[in-house]
Amino acid sequence: MRRLTAVAIALPLAALAAGDAPEFAATVDKTEVALDALVQLDITVTLLRQADTGELSMPAFKDFDVVARSQSEQSSFSFVGGTMPQLRRTTVYTLALRPKKEGRAQIEASTLTVRGRQYATRPIDVTVLPPEGARGGPSQQPRARAPAFPPGVVDPNADPNADPNAPDDPSGTFGDPFGEAPPAANDVILRAVLDKPKAYVGEQVTLSLYLLSRVDISALQKLQLPQLDGFWSEDVETPQQLTAETRYLNGLPYRAYLLKRRALFPLKSGKLTIEPAEVELVSGFGMFFAGQTVRRTSAPVTLEALPLPEPRPAGFNAGNVGAWRLELTADPQDATLGQPVTVRLVARGKGNVRNLALPRLALPDGLRGYDPTTKDGVRVERKKDVVGTREVEQLVVPEKSGTLVLPSLEVTFFDPGAAQYRVERTPPIELRVSAGAAPGAQPTAGTPGAPSANVLAAGLRPLRYRATVDLARPPLYRRPFFVPLAAAPAGLALLAFALSPLAGLVRGDAEKRRTRAARARARQRLKAAARASAGGIRSDFHAEVQRALDEYVETKLGIPQRGLTRDALLAALAAKGVSSGTSARLVALLDVADRARFSPDAGAPLGDTLDEAQAVLTALEAGGRS
Repeated sequence: MRRLTAVAIALPLAALAAGDAPEFAATVDKTEVALDALVQLDITVTLLRQADTGELSMPAFKDFDVVARSQSEQSSFSFVGGTMPQLRRTTVYTLALRPKKEGRAQIEASTLTVRGRQYATRPIDVTVLPPEGARGGPSQQPRARAPAFPPGVVDPNADPNADPNAPDDPSGTFGDPFGEAPPAANDVILRAVLDKPKAYVGEQVTLSLYLLSRVDISALQKLQLPQLDGFWSEDVETPQQLTAETRYLNGLPYRAYLLKRRALFPLKSGKLTIEPAEVELVSGFGMFFAGQTVRRTSAPVTLEALPLPEPRPAGFNAGNVGAWRLELTADPQDATLGQPVTVRLVARGKGNVRNLALPRLALPDGLRGYDPTTKDGVRVERKKDVVGTREVEQLVVPEKSGTLVLPSLEVTFFDPGAAQYRVERTPPIELRVSAGAAPGAQPTAGTPGAPSANVLAAGLRPLRYRATVDLARPPLYRRPFFVPLAAAPAGLALLAFALSPLAGLVRGDAEKRRTRAARARARQRLKAAARASAGGIRSDFHAEVQRALDEYVETKLGIPQRGLTRDALLAALAAKGVSSGTSARLVALLDVADRARFSPDAGAPLGDTLDEAQAVLTALEAGGRS
């Protein structure tokens, strides 16, 4: 069957200069399509100027559903009459479309904006026929459409707040329908996802920020997190390197990158809205062209914060939400009258430890207490659960002997996992306080606790019982005048040589020798390139041309250009007085050599490239003024 093709060539909407206008066209593979079949739309954009960047606006697709889309790019150089090489960049956007209804359908015009001027393709008319099974067959019922997503993928109309990494979502499907966003924005999507749509006040919910992409991402420039009014938040995960995982959105595969994950604790009940997040990134890779800067904003996310159940227990603090355990210790428990004892109350568990309220220690008679200190610790388990520790430490001093009892402590908290209130208690602690020795009394020798007799003490005396300190003078090399005095002869000799005519001659001769050596090496490289060209070895040819240019520029001009971007190289050449024309020709040749490493069979004839390299080297020898 002969393939029908409809072509819509770009119409300029404003007058343009001839010769550098972009080429812009839209084509379809057929103008008649069954209701249950697909039509392929190709949008081709060719830019003829290296500095041009185009902004493409896709059609609205009112009569079609976009099932799939892809993008490909290619670049080529051509030398015309020995002039500077001309660059052509072509990008082809391919979309698979399914018609929504029978009859006449239309693919609206696409628009392209370049240098402030706008182009548009003509609309394409498509005739939509009944489904194939309903034309001439025994059954007049149209066949059911094939699903737009692979088998096993959850319905795309599922809960939009579902976490794609959650165990109850094995398919990894994001819930938003693909058609909700403008078609041109569907290649890169920023998604904010909550792991649950409802939570009690004070209960943890996890907010994950994902970047979904069907194009290459070369750099992430800025990430603006959303406002979190009404929440207490803790950082859970910030990946140091972006790792892609495959996720499906409306049946189409995406590379999903986790950008940020935070634990949120709602502070009040009701509908709480998390404002949009924003990201700025660079899409696309390439040796010759910078990628496009892309900005995306996530949709707002809503959480229903449930109030804590009524009735609440007496003495319950609203911040005590989570699962907590209490531990009360005293060190030492066998104390001495007047000596301090450290009492610690530790709460460990899952929840927002920052809002946790612990009971105060009630001291019995006979204990004097000092102000307690509090220390909190927070960590993350399983990359999602925030667990914490609150430690309250207090010093107490026994003021009477005997057995003193630290009473039991208890705290009431709400466990959101069990949806009920619980009470955590500690057992009482006994302190056994002894009177100890009377102040100033010393045990008798031979009794327990008495110090052993020092039989040598009476006959020993210090060897020197009077001493004076005499500061030693610093050595000569540490005195302030030593370094200037030692360096003076060498400095005077260097200054005399620098001011003498001989120094200028030495510098001039050295510069000439370096220039001659660089010129000789460059010529040897070009001869080697000519030999590789004669043998048909394109990769060796371009490698020799690139080395010749690199080494000459580095030696002649003192510019280590192999570590510079093209813009930085152009700026360095301009600073050295090289003309813009010579600089542009040099950069174009370097780009041709770079590109040949990836496409060795493409590019201009080797003879033209060799002639251009020799001409550029000659211009650089003349000072770059040609």
